[in-house]
Amino acid sequence: MTSGTADRASPNRVRFVVSLLVVVAVWPLLHRAGVAAWELNPWKLAGFAMYATHTTTLVVLLEPGAGVWHPLDERALAPAARQGLAEFRRQRDALGRLRSPREMARLVFETEPARAHLLVTVQRLNLEPATARIGSRKSHYFYERAEFER
Repeated sequence: MTSGTADRASPNRVRFVVSLLVVVAVWPLLHRAGVAAWELNPWKLAGFAMYATHTTTLVVLLEPGAGVWHPLDERALAPAARQGLAEFRRQRDALGRLRSPREMARLVFETEPARAHLLVTVQRLNLEPATARIGSRKSHYFYERAEFER
């Protein structure tokens, strides 16, 4: 550039800035739709929905015994399974139903050869807009060892 030439933005720079502004303008709407559709955590993924609600995700592993399902003692799990469970909790809290417990269940079956069945219960606590009270939704995922041996 010479000293007498006007500084003009290149077409690529203009496209980049306009694209960035569009993404920043549209993302809050997309994020809010994701929170409603897939139970994404409104406090994650740089969304503004965090100012409108509260959520908590709880995950419990259950094992069969005497005709009823009992909570599994997580302390007795192998380190790889405990780490997989912790990672699943973090990811499920942020990504909601976009994150399945299947991989975590596979880790439990790999580290516990005697286990034949596993029930994963995911409970989502959230602020209900209609009542302004904390509501709850549970999802149950039943796994059998045979599913992972195919």
